Amino acid sequence: MIQTLLLLAVMAFQGLTPEALKHAEAGLEAQKQGKQAEAIAEFRKVAELMPDLAAAHMNLGQSYMQAGEFIQAIEPLKRALELNPELIGAHQGLGYALLAAGFAKEAIPHLEKIQAVDALGI
Repeated sequence: MIQTLLLLAVMAFQGLTPEALKHAEAGLEAQKQGKQAEAIAEFRKVAELMPDLAAAHMNLGQSYMQAGEFIQAIEPLKRALELNPELIGAHQGLGYALLAAGFAKEAIPHLEKIQAVDALGI
């Protein structure tokens, strides 16, 4: 799952400003090295520099998830879905974050969304 999200993130980051690209690359490298606090800081910077880039918010949320900070992951993942409602990685992350944070009822639509995509083989 993480490798797929990273690949999607790299593809989505095409078109970043040079400064945002620098932070995105640093965030991806920090994730690969398991340095979640560093990844969070880098992806937060990307989201600040490019607030309309759904992948930046998704990667920030995923970094929070990897750090076990499920409640903090919710807001950036919601923002990613506001920007791109079809972003499956954000639905998956948000569903898991909500579930882990004790919000099972709110998690269900997001988990159903990823289940439907899996069922279609997409």
